[in-house]
Amino acid sequence: MEKKKELYSLKEVAEILNVSYMTVYRYLSRLNIKAIRIGGRWKISSSQLEKIIGKENVKEILNYNEKTKNMENFVKNDHDWLDKKLSKLLASEDVKRVISFIFYEKGFSGDDKKNWYLAESFLNSKGVFEILKDFFETIITKPSLANNQIFDEFASIKVAYEIFRIAKEKGFAQDSFRDFVTAKQIITFLKGSFQSSPNF
Repeated sequence: MEKKKELYSLKEVAEILNVSYMTVYRYLSRLNIKAIRIGGRWKISSSQLEKIIGKENVKEILNYNEKTKNMENFVKNDHDWLDKKLSKLLASEDVKRVISFIFYEKGFSGDDKKNWYLAESFLNSKGVFEILKDFFETIITKPSLANNQIFDEFASIKVAYEIFRIAKEKGFAQDSFRDFVTAKQIITFLKGSFQSSPNF
């Protein structure tokens, strides 16, 4: 019978989990894994390895690993990834339908066609795209802000300005408070859609 190995290098753990060396290194602090230093190299005991791959940690590891991959995209300057993902999200008919309903619900117009037209203008706006790109890039590279209400409200203020500008341009009645409330709802919806879509 093969004897169970007692100590594993970070490289070996990475191969077992099918993740990068740096991901394993991050697990040490995120999952409170104890490692020992031998000859200048970090080693993980078999009991600590079992802790990493234990059922209670599987979901957390998978979620963290997915976000780590996204951060690595930015380290590699792969900004096209975010552009493509955001463009696909904003071009979605389902997203357009929800945004149109939000405009209807907030009283921009009682005419469905006008709200649809306003939603299209909003989703096609270069200014909106740039605001959302900065918003999501910050969330990806600084996960601590992902659930920060103040950060969301700051983004909502910028989106509200774009709603005000676009609505004014298209001849809709102006109401800055309503625009801000609308922007907050849109930010919440788009953030949820972005984070739940594949590869986030």
